[in-house]
This record gives sequence, structure tokens and C-alpha cells, in this order.
Amino acid sequence: MRSVVPQKRYIDIDTLSGILIVQMIFVVHCAKLSGINGIIIDKEMFIMQFFMPWFFYKSGMFYHASSIGDTIKKGIRHLIKPYIIFSLIGWLVIVVVPGILIFHREIDFMVKDTFRHFLFDGSIRGNYALWFLLSLFIVKCIFSILNNIHVPIFIIVATGSVFAFAHNRYLYNMPVYLGNIPNGLLFYSLGYLMRKTQYQRYMLITSLAAFLAMIPFAGYLDFRANAILQGSNNYFITEVFNFSEIIIANNIVRSGGGNQMNILATVGQSTMILYVTHYIILVVSENALTILLRVSNPYVMFGFNSLALIAMLTIIYFAFKNHALKRLCF
Repeated sequence: MRSVVPQKRYIDIDTLSGILIVQMIFVVHCAKLSGINGIIIDKEMFIMQFFMPWFFYKSGMFYHASSIGDTIKKGIRHLIKPYIIFSLIGWLVIVVVPGILIFHREIDFMVKDTFRHFLFDGSIRGNYALWFLLSLFIVKCIFSILNNIHVPIFIIVATGSVFAFAHNRYLYNMPVYLGNIPNGLLFYSLGYLMRKTQYQRYMLITSLAAFLAMIPFAGYLDFRANAILQGSNNYFITEVFNFSEIIIANNIVRSGGGNQMNILATVGQSTMILYVTHYIILVVSENALTILLRVSNPYVMFGFNSLALIAMLTIIYFAFKNHALKRLCF
């Protein structure tokens, strides 16, 4: 992997990873779950919507050829293992315990409801955010298979694009992973294809021009659902808009002193730990505020939820400095 991408780019990518995981946790999840709406947050989310395809793209940047078996083995260890562990933790903490103690639900009802959500969403109640890990695992496996049988990269890109479009336009009532997996494959393949070319000046200029030209015509894509929620319903323009934003963002962090260690790079190096735990903390905090304390003001909820996230994620970050604990979960 390090032979593909120069060493000086790692901190660049870590810095952007830190920015985008903060965007996911505190804006997309915390602010929206707290009930904050309005034109400002809608515009911010529109501009920053590339955060989810970027994580697929980044993974593709660091792809290196290996056997299908090795890809599956590494994927199970680094993606499926934390997916299962933290899905179960979230399910127990958020679904089972309050379900039995507060809502007096039968365990068989909770199991059936959880299984139904898994079949449609690719993740379960208690940690919905983890859909990404399962989808990325499948994307990595598909890409490895296609690469090992020497399918041209442009064919892989085109295949992902066509299937993602088909889900968005014709199969939107089907399980969401039938859309986010091919779309993830598209951006993963683009990351591999563009890992060096993206830093050429002409790519930055072209991407800037595309970004500015497409602002009035792009929509806001919910990557998980593969659905455009706001603005124009032109799927291909929205996809190109996201791709142009990725190229611009990668160039900005590379040219903006991203080779120096900083707090965002530190956060970016811990995205997996923050990612798998934040949603559990957020939902517990949200439930405590709404059910126990009867708080309804969205800005008060956002403030308390943010403080809970910062405090608990800081504790978790230092807890996972323990290598034995980290190996156990990842």
C-alpha cells in the first residue's frame, strides 16, 4: 500500500478524514437527530454531501492487488468483526434493555423487528450507522474478484454507475444496499483509478469548473439510501458533483499544509473507533433527554448531545490506546 501512495499524503488524507468524520457525527447525525432543520444546515449538508462517497473513494486509493481469499480474510477482521461486535452492543443497549425495562416488549418481537431492519437496511436498530462497514466489505470483495479476473477498471466504473442509477430510478423500494453497494463500487473504483491523476493541475481546474457549473443542477444524495432528498433529481449530475468535490477536497488538504500533524489528522487516524461507537452514544443521550428529562428544544438537545459525544468519545479514544482491547474489537 505504501508503495502506491507517497508517504507525505497519509497525513493529508487523515486530516480530511478527520474533517469528514466530524461532519458525519456532529452535523449529519447529531444535529439532524436533535431536530435541527433550516436552510443553513441544508446548504451545509448539500456542500458537504461528498463525505460518504469519499470514504469509499479513499479506500479505493489504497487498494493493492491481493488474492480474493486475502481480501475476504482482511475484510472479515477489519470490517465484519467490528460490524458484528458494535451492532450487538448497540442492539443490547438501545433496543433490548429499554425494550424490556421501559416498553415491556417481548424479546421475540425485538428479534423479528431487528431482522426486518437488517434485511432492508444492511444494519440494525441500535447502530444504524454501521451499514457502511458491510457495504464496504462487499465492495472490496467484488472489486477484488473483478480485478483478479482482469476486468478493465473502466468497465467496473461503468457497471457500478449503471446499477446505482437503476436502483435510484427504478428499484428505490428495494433494500438500500442494492443501491449503495454499486455506488460504493463506483467511487471505490474511481479512487483506485484516480489515486495519482487526481493531483494533476488540470484535474483540479476541471473539477472546480464542474463543481461551480453544477451547483444549480445537483441534488442532495443520501448515499445510504441512494436517494436524492433535496434539489434537482438529476442523478448523474449529482454523482459528478460529488466526484468533483472529492478531487477538490483532496487537493486542498494536500496543498494546505496537510503534511503537518494536527488535531484533525489525529481524529482522522481514529475514524473507525469514533465511527462504530458514536451512534450508540448519540441515541442513548437522545433517549435520556427526550424520555427521561422531557427536553424538546432542538438546540438544547444538540448542545447536550454534542457534549455527551465529546466526553464519551474522548474516553473511548484513550481506552482504545490499549492494544489488547483494540485487537479484540478490530
